Amino acid sequence: CLLSRGLGDVYKRQEQTGLDVYLRGRFEAMAMQHEVIVGANYSKYHTDDATVRRWTAGANIFDIDHNRPWEDYASIAASPTATQTLSNYDLEQKGVYGTWRAQLTDRLTAILGGRVSWYDQMYSQPATATDARYESAQSSSGRFTPYAGLVFALNNQWSTYASYSDVFEVQSAPTLSGAPIKPVIGTNVEFGIKGELADGRVNTSLAVFRYDHKNRAIGDPNGIGLCAVSYT
Repeated sequence: CLLSRGLGDVYKRQEQTGLDVYLRGRFEAMAMQHEVIVGANYSKYHTDDATVRRWTAGANIFDIDHNRPWEDYASIAASPTATQTLSNYDLEQKGVYGTWRAQLTDRLTAILGGRVSWYDQMYSQPATATDARYESAQSSSGRFTPYAGLVFALNNQWSTYASYSDVFEVQSAPTLSGAPIKPVIGTNVEFGIKGELADGRVNTSLAVFRYDHKNRAIGDPNGIGLCAVSYT
């Protein structure tokens, strides 16, 4: 690595659309106040990425040449020794969700909710002079993530709460081979206290929680940015 120097440029184009609609209603039943929310959302995300690199032998990290002429993507790609990587990423998500809130007593409120999710994820690399064509896809249908909580009002300003929720989070980061990483899954348990001060002008809260999850994407220092000609 110390005997070569690199020059590169990246082109990236992103498009994202989203929609969320919901209905909220309040009613009284069994001597309790209730609130119900039902909704649905949809999102679509697309990227076009292009990376080009050129490596030159004979670099000296103790005598760096800072007077090289400016080059852009096109000029670097035109070099016969350049390597080029193209990639396309598509993610489509949709889901329906609902929440029910019931005031069990004057001080105690229960909350139940959940979401059902669908997603389709596609990563592809078109063929170039240096890379073969590559495609990888993932999808999930009808994934349910529940939520439950209790809120207890200590007085007009302070409340304590406890909650539990499942975690399901789609990721856009690819593996070193280019394949999409599986969604983050796990659980979250939380206990806390929250309140209003100065007639509601100041909000404060204190919480402790335990968040267990897996599949979270992290950088791999042993797999990228070393001596490879190109990497993803």
